[in-house]
Amino acid sequence: MRTPFWSFASDDCHDEPAIQRDREDVDIVLERADGQIAAIEVKARATIASRDYKWLVKLRERCGPRFAAGVVIHPREQTIPLGERLWALPTAALWA
Repeated sequence: MRTPFWSFASDDCHDEPAIQRDREDVDIVLERADGQIAAIEVKARATIASRDYKWLVKLRERCGPRFAAGVVIHPREQTIPLGERLWALPTAALWA
C-alpha cells in the first residue's frame, strides 16, 4: 500500500502558462502522490479580504477536482470558511 504524502507541486498539472503564473502568487503549493493539490497563503493582517485568497480561487478553478483545499493562515483566533474548499485558519491551528 502506498502512503499518500505531500510534496511541493510539480509542473505536470500546469499545461497553460497562466496556471504557472497563478501558482507563483500562492505562497505554498503542495501535491500529493495521487495528484491532489493543496495551497497555502500566509497573511500577517488580522483582516481577511478576497484579495488575500484570489489566487487560491484561480488555482481551484484551473485545477478543478485535483484542488483538494486552499488555506489562508492568519493571526486571528477563528476558522473562517471562504468558499468551496477554501478556509482561513488561525496560526495556532498549525500546532493544534
